Amino acid sequence: EAVDVNGCSDSQTGTDTDGDGIPDDSDLDDDNDGILDTVEGDDTVDTDGDGIPNNKDLDSDNDGILDAVEAGFTDANGDGEVDGTGYDTDGKVTASDGYVTPADTDSDTIPDYVDLDSDNDGILDAVEAGFTDADNDGEVDGTGVDTDGLVTGGDGYGTPANTDSDTIPDHLDPDSDGDGISDVIEAGFTDADGDGKVDGTGVDTDGLVTGGDGYGTPADTDSDSTPNHLDLDSDDDNVSDANEITNGTDPLLADTDGDNVNDDLDQCPNTPTGEAVDVNGCSDSQTGTD
Repeated sequence: EAVDVNGCSDSQTGTDTDGDGIPDDSDLDDDNDGILDTVEGDDTVDTDGDGIPNNKDLDSDNDGILDAVEAGFTDANGDGEVDGTGYDTDGKVTASDGYVTPADTDSDTIPDYVDLDSDNDGILDAVEAGFTDADNDGEVDGTGVDTDGLVTGGDGYGTPANTDSDTIPDHLDPDSDGDGISDVIEAGFTDADGDGKVDGTGVDTDGLVTGGDGYGTPADTDSDSTPNHLDLDSDDDNVSDANEITNGTDPLLADTDGDNVNDDLDQCPNTPTGEAVDVNGCSDSQTGTD
């Protein structure tokens, strides 16, 4: 049996982490997050190194998103426990949608609840969820950790951001603003195969893509404090990114063809380099003027 710092096991102390009336030594889900203790590591795994083993930790990776939510289960009241009607004699929540394989959105073998980049777009989940991670370590900033493994003194554990209101939260959404351009591209990272994931050589144990150019500060072309992957007009030229894709202009350049007429006023985009243009951005070759 696993023991605490005093050398005592759960069966000796009668510990009941989730207060469901089933002592941890007989409870198959010590924290009622809908993930079986055997899956979480049964007191042997502490992913975030906060001193709370995953099977008793409501946020096993300290990204500010509850494990129950990241696993893909329902937690409408945000208490970190999967919703249900009660508990069975094994300590599992009854009539819940838990106890199936936890979600692994990016299929990298690291389930979302311990994955710091659940969609492998090169942007950390804590950041995409809308929380503060000033040191860019993938964990929501705070002052400490409580006995449930939740980061204290921070801005985590609210509803994760869903910029385009499409039912897929940003940290799982390959196109968070719904403009038709993937987050990884808008963030300024490399995705040569266009699969919506930052290119790299593999994935580490935290679910981060290795050997790539992700996990820097996402690009903000127009410096308006809204990064491109959340900005519907990334270059602030008054033409939406989606329309620029349709028009064949560059959503990251206010004057795509460099003719000194911004895209929103340019009636002749893609003017050949070096040709003089009129006030509408059109050259003689484009208008047929003779």
